[in-house]
Amino acid sequence: MIEIKVSIILPIYNASRTIVDCLKSAMNQDYQDYELIIVDDNSSDDTLSIIKKFKDNRIRMFKNKENRGPGFTRNVAIKKSRGNIVLLLDSDTVVPESWISKHVNEQKNADIIGGSIFGVHKTVSGEADSFCSHFTSIPNAKRRYLKKFHMPTNNLSIKKNVFDKIGYFREDFKNSEDAEFFSRVLNANIKVLFAPDILVNHLDREGLKNFLKHQYSWGVDFVKLRKKTKMEYNWLVPPNFILSLFYIIPLAGLHTIWLVGQWIRYKPRIILYTPLIFIGKISQTIAISRSFLK
Repeated sequence: MIEIKVSIILPIYNASRTIVDCLKSAMNQDYQDYELIIVDDNSSDDTLSIIKKFKDNRIRMFKNKENRGPGFTRNVAIKKSRGNIVLLLDSDTVVPESWISKHVNEQKNADIIGGSIFGVHKTVSGEADSFCSHFTSIPNAKRRYLKKFHMPTNNLSIKKNVFDKIGYFREDFKNSEDAEFFSRVLNANIKVLFAPDILVNHLDREGLKNFLKHQYSWGVDFVKLRKKTKMEYNWLVPPNFILSLFYIIPLAGLHTIWLVGQWIRYKPRIILYTPLIFIGKISQTIAISRSFLK
C-alpha cells in the first residue's frame, strides 16, 4: 500500500447543493501529497453523479449500504485512509489553497489541530446558526491549546495514531459525536491546538426552520452524551423527565449567556441576536426533555 502524508476525510449526505465548490477548493491545493476519501452515507439526491464528474486519481470514493450517520461514515473513511494525518472536512465548506499545507506545518506543535470557521450566510437565522455552531472556532480568536470543550469535526487535522490510542468516533450518536470524542482526547492528555489563521468558509443554515431543527438535533443525544459518558458539565443534566421540564427555560438562558460571552469580544453585534439564539436554545432544551421519553 502506498503511504502518503495526508488523507482528507469527507463524509457526504445529500450534498448536491454545496459539493461542487467544496471539491473544487479541496482539489486546488498548494500541497500535493494527499488523497481525498469520500464516503457517501446513502444519499437520495444526485450527489454521487456530481462527484463522478471530477476525474482525479487522488479521489477514492465509497458508499454506505444504508444511512448510518456521521460517526460511522467518518470512521469508514479513516479506516480506509493511507495518510499519517487525517484532515476532516464537511461538504458545505470551502477551503483556501494553503489549507493542507498550514495544517501539516502546525502538526509539529500538537497531535490535533483545529482551525477557525467563518460562517457564510445571508439571513438573520444564518448568522444565529453561525454563532451557535462555531463558538470554539471563532475567527481572530486567541491561539491556544484546548483544555476543555471540543472543536467541530470540520477543519480539523488529527495524527493517525490518535485513533490507535483512544479509538474512533462513537457510532451510536447521531449528533455530538465530536464532543464525546474530544472528552476522550482531553482525558488522555492528547495535545490539541486551536490555530485561528487556518480559516475556512462554512455555508450556514439559512431560514428559521433549519436553524431551530439544527438546535433541536443537538439536544437529542444530550442526556446520553453528558450523563452516561460522564463528560464535563454532566451536572447540568436533569435527573428525570419531570424535572427536565423545569430546566427548559433556565438551561436555555444559561447556554445563551455563555455563548454571548464567548463571542462578544470578537463580534459585539451578537447582542442583537440574543433573542433568536435563546429561542434556538429553547428548541435544544425541549429536545433534551423529550429524550427522557425514548
